[in-house]
Amino acid sequence: MTSGEIYTGPYDSSDSSSPADVIDFGSLHIPPDSRFGLRVDVEEGTDRIVGLTIDVEGSSLQLQAFAAPKSEPIWHDVAKDLADSLLAQGVEARTQIGIFGAEVLTSGVLGEHKPLRFIGFDGPRWFLRGTVSGPALTEPESTLLIENVFRSIVVHRGDDPVPPRALLAITMPPGAIAAGLRP
Repeated sequence: MTSGEIYTGPYDSSDSSSPADVIDFGSLHIPPDSRFGLRVDVEEGTDRIVGLTIDVEGSSLQLQAFAAPKSEPIWHDVAKDLADSLLAQGVEARTQIGIFGAEVLTSGVLGEHKPLRFIGFDGPRWFLRGTVSGPALTEPESTLLIENVFRSIVVHRGDDPVPPRALLAITMPPGAIAAGLRP
C-alpha cells in the first residue's frame, strides 16, 4: 500500500482488481506497508488465531473474516445482533449507517473505557468485520487512513463448507515467525 493509493475494496481473492502484493494469512490477505504494525490475535487456551490487528499512526484496526450464505448479505443483521449483545451487557452501543453500510459505535466494551467502531463489508459468501480504535474514531485524516486500509484487504473464502457467521481460518504465512511476527 503506497501513500495516497486509493482502494475500492475490500476485495474477494477472485477479484482481478485486488492488490497483487499481499501477505497471505489464509482467509485474510494484507497488502504490506512499512507504516503498519501487525499483530496476530490469539484465543487464550486454544492458541487459535482469531484476528489480525493493524496498528497505523496511533489507530488500530482488528480484522476478522466470517462465512456468509450464498443467497444474501448478512453484515447488517450481524451489526444489529452485535449492538443488541453489547447493550445486553450494559455497554452503550448504537448502530448507524457509515461509508461501508451498517456500523456499531460503542463508548467502551466489557469494562474498558475505550470507544470502538465496528465496520463491516459483505463479499461473496463472506463478510469482513473491522474493529477500529484510537484517533481514527475522531480525527478525519486518521479515519480516512483506517478506512483505506480496510478497503485494501483481500478475503479468501475458500471452497470448504463453513456455516454462516463462522470465523474463516487465519494462518501464519511461511516465514512470518522468522520475520518477527508472532502469535
